[in-house]
Amino acid sequence: YAYSLNGDWSEWSSATSVTLNYLDEGAYTFSVKGRYASEVEDESPATVNFSVDMVQGPALRVYTLLTEMSALSTQNISIYAEDVEELVIIRFQVQYDADLLSLSPQAVTKGELLSGIAEMVFIVEEISAGLLEVNIGIPSHSGVTGTGSLVTLPFTSKSTGSTSIEIQNAEFGKLGN
Repeated sequence: YAYSLNGDWSEWSSATSVTLNYLDEGAYTFSVKGRYASEVEDESPATVNFSVDMVQGPALRVYTLLTEMSALSTQNISIYAEDVEELVIIRFQVQYDADLLSLSPQAVTKGELLSGIAEMVFIVEEISAGLLEVNIGIPSHSGVTGTGSLVTLPFTSKSTGSTSIEIQNAEFGKLGN
C-alpha cells in the first residue's frame, strides 16, 4: 500500500494503517492505493476528504505544529489568532528552548491579521533566554476580527534535537471591556 496526504505519496509498505501526527488546522485529502504482486498499481485510489478544526476560538495557536529544520537554518513560525472579534489588546508570551533555537525580538514581524491596521502599538521583548513577550494595542474603533497570523517568528536552529514552542499567559481585551 501507499498513501497520500494532500498529494504527497508515501513509500510502498505492507502496513495496513497509518497514524498522522501534527496535523495543522485546515482541509485535507487522504488517498490510499494498493499494488499487486506483479507491481501493477491500483488505478483508482480510495480517497476521503476531511478537515481539522481542533481549536475553538477565541484562542491563540502555534502554526505549524511540526517543523523540521536542519542546523543553522531559519524557519518562520506563526502565532495565529483563532476566531477573535474586536480585540484591541493582545498580550502573550512565547516559550522555546534557547539551547536549540534562537530568536531575535527585532526580527519578529506583524502577521496578515494586523497588516491592514495603520495605527497600533507593537512591542516585542525578550523576558529571559527562551521567553519572549508580545504586546499589541490597537487604538482604533474596530479592533482585530477573524482568524489569521498575528506575528511571524523567524526561529533559527542552533543544533539538532526536538523541542516545542508554547504560548503562555495569553490575554485579550475587547472593545468595551
